[in-house]
Parts: sequence; structure tokens; C-alpha cells
Amino acid sequence: MNTNERGTVDLFRQLIRRLEDRLFAPDDDWARRRGLQISRGRNGHGRRYRDPRWDLVAECSSCGGTGAAGAARCRECEGRGTVRLDRLGAGTKELR
Repeated sequence: MNTNERGTVDLFRQLIRRLEDRLFAPDDDWARRRGLQISRGRNGHGRRYRDPRWDLVAECSSCGGTGAAGAARCRECEGRGTVRLDRLGAGTKELR
């Protein structure tokens, strides 16, 4: 690819990126207001929205995420299989 073709390709990519930014602007604004993480999709196209609070949810180590301890419900996670990391040590371990 020569320099002239590369410049044309770069210009085309910039135009597509600007178009995508305009198309996704309402969704991006909605996501920002809710504190979601925004990332570009595969190959830089599209969007992914992720709630960072999922970083605070973990598999219960007592039951291995099954929600059961033998034949009974796990006491640590109350049968949910997950615990909230921000609540560990605060007296409440379960996801509410």
C-alpha cells in the first residue's frame, strides 16, 4: 500500500469512527449517566456497555458457587452461589 492509499484508508477510518460516535451518542450518554463502562467493540466498531459493579460479585468460596452445602443451602451465600465483595466483613455477605 503506498502513502496515498494509506492516507485514504486513514481518512475513511476517521469518517467511520465519527459516524459511529454520532450514532452511539445517545446510548453513550445514557450509559455514562448510569456509571457504565463504555468500550469499542471488536475491530473498533460498535460499543460494549458494562456495569463495573459486577466486579464486586464473586463465587461463594464456601459452596463453590453451587449454592448448596451437601443437601442443605449454603449458609454463607444463602443458596445464591455468589457473594458481594464490598460487604465481606461487614456482617452481610450475600448479594441482595
